[in-house]
Amino acid sequence: FDTNAARSEGVEEGETSFRIGPTVGVSDERPKFGYGVRYSPIYEKFVERDEFDKLSHFAGGSMNYRIGNKTALSLTENFTLTQLANQDSFGLEADDIDIAPRTETGRGDTYNNTASFVALHGFSQRFSGQFSLTHQFFDSADSNSSKNSTLSGLTSLTYVAGARDHV
Repeated sequence: FDTNAARSEGVEEGETSFRIGPTVGVSDERPKFGYGVRYSPIYEKFVERDEFDKLSHFAGGSMNYRIGNKTALSLTENFTLTQLANQDSFGLEADDIDIAPRTETGRGDTYNNTASFVALHGFSQRFSGQFSLTHQFFDSADSNSSKNSTLSGLTSLTYVAGARDHV
């Protein structure tokens, strides 16, 4: 259930929908190298408003590689293409109180792409480090949304305390 299926500021109208679709994927994991790819087309059917029905696409892939026993590298990529129904009200003047607003439902594609790189390294049995870098891209045909791109990174060190350690 979506409390604002029209994605409208002025007219919030709830609607129920059902989603159906297959997922097709291929993967192979080996001791040093592994990969996987998948694709899911998802159809969403709304109960009362056929103009909100949509087909979305989800795709992704991953790859990992082990360098010896201490270091692992991985890459992931996820892509989505979704359609959003937008309902806009058209020009009413303040004097037109008795006239109901005209609305029109439009469609807008939204693209989202996320790519990540992660490196893990075990310095010892208890001490490890991680470095990750992620890029996200978002673009929407909706005039209220802007295209953006972000790049973020994370570095962490982990030490697992044992029975001999005093904290």
